[in-house]
Amino acid sequence: MSKFTLRAIRVNYNLSAHDVSNAVGIHYQTLLKYENDSTRIPLDLLKKLSDFYKVKMDDIFLGKKYELKRISAS
Repeated sequence: MSKFTLRAIRVNYNLSAHDVSNAVGIHYQTLLKYENDSTRIPLDLLKKLSDFYKVKMDDIFLGKKYELKRISAS
């Protein structure tokens, strides 16, 4: 089963960070911070993003952006 980063999901929907951050009620820089490192994302925000993107929370990769590259290369 594949996991997707927050950024990959957003880009797939062809949305800007401003679009998504306005929809979930956070600053766009906060969203960008979590797209780069989602290890400390609050559960309530993860739920909002999951609902907004219509994906299961389990399908969202929670980690640092560079960790996904390392996992994929194995």
